[in-house]
Amino acid sequence: MAEGVVARNLPSALPDNPNIQVAARRGRYAETIVDQLMPWRAKMAEEGSYFTARNPTVGTAVVSAISTSYSDTASFLFILQNTDQPSNPAGKSIFLDFFSLVALATLPTGSPTTLYFLATKGTTNRLPTTAAQYTEMVPVSSRKASGRTPVCRAYGVNATAATCIASAAGSDYTVGRCIIPTGVAVSGDIYTVTFGTDPGNTIWQGGAAARATDNAIRAATMPAIIIDPGEFCRIARWYPAEATNGLSFEWELGWYER
Repeated sequence: MAEGVVARNLPSALPDNPNIQVAARRGRYAETIVDQLMPWRAKMAEEGSYFTARNPTVGTAVVSAISTSYSDTASFLFILQNTDQPSNPAGKSIFLDFFSLVALATLPTGSPTTLYFLATKGTTNRLPTTAAQYTEMVPVSSRKASGRTPVCRAYGVNATAATCIASAAGSDYTVGRCIIPTGVAVSGDIYTVTFGTDPGNTIWQGGAAARATDNAIRAATMPAIIIDPGEFCRIARWYPAEATNGLSFEWELGWYER
């Protein structure tokens, strides 16, 4: 029996019959066409490939550096390193899924109230030279807690004057950016960025610039970002509204490795 047949058009339906074998349905590039019986994140979690990481102490905000405009060294939020080696033929890549910031404690009060993010990647180690300026997050596999060893080392900003290593021309390049209009920040607001989803699928509800104590969930998308073996990815953020008060927040980050 043939291993599979190309059938991009819908083939004729077949009744259930455990005694008859049929050829697999293939796409034009010989890929197997399958039904997705569970969401892909659940599948990644089931096989132990999905990881999350978050700030060290739940309920305790991290105060980042004041950054009202983009800086190649001062605006960093996360730095992610793929510790697999490019020479490893079985090396895994890191596929970013999302990150969320929960605004807490000290909040910016200026304007304009627009939160910016930018992602760059390359082979330059962008970590600050001062270890106290960042915290290494503990990745957790939802399949077997922290028993699975990830290839990703994830670092988050942990100082009001943190600076990372400058990018290197020719080896570091921008791979995505997005903007979240926040209104005046309220404690408990959630700002979420997802990677590789359809652009324009987020909703912004206009209204008064000041929302008093009315919490909001704001979201944006970035292109799909893959961190290959030996690469670093830096996610930067800046916020013109924080001229006097820096944004303080809890964070969570999700990715999978394959």
